[in-house]
Amino acid sequence: MENLSCIQFRDAIELYARLRGARSFLWRDPAGQAAAADGVLRNAVCLARDAVVFPFTLARYRRLIAKLAARASATLPAPRRGSAEPFKARRALYLRSDHWFNVRSGGSVGHVSGVIAGLRRAGVETDVISTDALTGVPEDRSFKRLTPEYGLCRNVPGFPELIYTNAMVSAACEELQRDPADFLYQRMSFNNFAGAWLRSLTSTPLVLEYNGSFAWMQRHWGARPLPFESLALAAEDLSLRAADLVVVVSDASRAELIERGYDPDRILANPNGVDPDIYNPSVDGSGIRAQYSLDDRTVFGFIGTFGRWHGADILVQAFAHLLNDRPSLRDRVHLLMVGDGLMKSEAESRARDLGLAGNVTFTGTVPQARGPEHLAACDVLVSPHVPNSDGSRFFGSPTKLFEYMAMGRAIVASDLEQIGTVLQHQETAVLVPPGDAGELARALEDLVGSPERRAELGAAARAAAVAHHTWDRHTTRILDALSDRLGPPRP
Repeated sequence: MENLSCIQFRDAIELYARLRGARSFLWRDPAGQAAAADGVLRNAVCLARDAVVFPFTLARYRRLIAKLAARASATLPAPRRGSAEPFKARRALYLRSDHWFNVRSGGSVGHVSGVIAGLRRAGVETDVISTDALTGVPEDRSFKRLTPEYGLCRNVPGFPELIYTNAMVSAACEELQRDPADFLYQRMSFNNFAGAWLRSLTSTPLVLEYNGSFAWMQRHWGARPLPFESLALAAEDLSLRAADLVVVVSDASRAELIERGYDPDRILANPNGVDPDIYNPSVDGSGIRAQYSLDDRTVFGFIGTFGRWHGADILVQAFAHLLNDRPSLRDRVHLLMVGDGLMKSEAESRARDLGLAGNVTFTGTVPQARGPEHLAACDVLVSPHVPNSDGSRFFGSPTKLFEYMAMGRAIVASDLEQIGTVLQHQETAVLVPPGDAGELARALEDLVGSPERRAELGAAARAAAVAHHTWDRHTTRILDALSDRLGPPRP
């Protein structure tokens, strides 16, 4: 387990293992620390306790969410645009409530650290309360790690996250009593409505970062729908209605929320960004090229968490098309797939089946800090995203896209929603129809023998990233929108 204090279904798993004949059983985390299994009697008692308690807990939180939702609309201030004294934020409290542990790379890592750093560079003193350490965010006096402790209802799906809301609200109230904040910022997470609750208790304005509906994501990208889905949707609705400003990463997400009935004046579409000092053309990728024996090959690169929407299998198919159509390229090109996730094993199997073993490298997870040098080892960077399977609009704002741009490398990407807006075809990238392996293969082929063209595309992409898509610009847009909403600070 990533965190020994946060083991969901612990008693059910341990009891099952015992009943199946396991005589030795322990939990271990990535640091090597271990926790012994509880005894059968304790497992049985905890399961019985949860079975008795969870209906009352469910009813309690339904009442609380309904009560807070009734207050939310009544307590939100009307926008005060054009005020002579614009709202000026000097201090913020950032709430990271995700129950993801030991996450050291990926788009969420870049987003969290980018927003916190951007707020601080804008002169906003930003304290952080988080469930876990955050890559790129120092654990100093402004950082409080509030690790969940899964006890009551730890065998009921979704309830540990729900109950943790209380702990986060208590910790935040203590922090706000010591040092009041001009606004709260919560990255919305599954079954946590701490920001909305704090907004009701303290009247501190709330900025809510919305990256999509967890119920929708579980329904379409998970193995099965959420248990107690209506509760998760109620918590989500409360957070959205209580926020003074909702920040989404794309126009598609903004349109989705407006269609669901939320106030368009409180929704800011704000694409993801990049730190151009960390991701830049001067990063040395020679060590990575040497590590994987890439020599003088033209390297196509992909980095990501291998989600269903990332299109990793489409890229593998396209690369196979390229080598089948141009056998002479087998000794001249290589595909570097960086990262790990749900669809990685499928992409690896596809590569083996297509006879690409000698031309494709899957690195597995790499630390966030080593991402730039892996991208620097590539000549062409690929973003082969695919549409949502249910036909709804693709609502993502791929962090990798802005990292690719800042690296100053040629980009081949799907012409899909925001990707096709941020990138300009044949100016900052080569755009192809999403999900079309044949067209993707042709785009890759066109760039193999054109180093000058690759350099032109890369330079233009870098310039666009620096001009429009840094985390500093991202956070400035948030602060400007909040100022427009709130006007002068209230006493």
